[in-house]
Amino acid sequence: MTSSWPWYEAVSSPTDLQQCDILEAVGVPELSLGSSTAVEREYSLVTMTQSCDIEDNIQQLIFCPVWTQAEMARFEPRFDTNDYKQKLRKGYLIGFHPISRSNLPGLERPWRIVQFQRIIEIKRDDVFGQLRRMGPRLRLLSPYREHLAQQFARFFMRVGLPVPVDMS
Repeated sequence: MTSSWPWYEAVSSPTDLQQCDILEAVGVPELSLGSSTAVEREYSLVTMTQSCDIEDNIQQLIFCPVWTQAEMARFEPRFDTNDYKQKLRKGYLIGFHPISRSNLPGLERPWRIVQFQRIIEIKRDDVFGQLRRMGPRLRLLSPYREHLAQQFARFFMRVGLPVPVDMS
């Protein structure tokens, strides 16, 4: 028997941003090689900056992209296989983390994938300017919030050994 434990809550305050808030359709300026003008691209993003740092008015906030499984499969067809989905669910795919679907009214979303390899940094004022124009958003609840933050930290804290363990 599986029990129901809520993954998300809806947040609508444009001044209340926390770690693991999911922002939809965020405009991010991107420069392409050989061009001096930025093109704005929209992303779904999850806030990775710790909530205490956001409260302390840190000037640059960090985010990771959030993709649907279909979006990931367009770039990497293996994400469309059951084997890859199971590896993702079990945490075997370094740099990727699944988050559950949302059934909250008005915020229904499929299960998605957070990509840790792509860090997007946005000025605090720009983020809060966009929040004022956004509607309600999803916020991961505990313990899913801490689990995502822990997996993000583990992605960066890995230590490569110069010689593997000799088990002979």
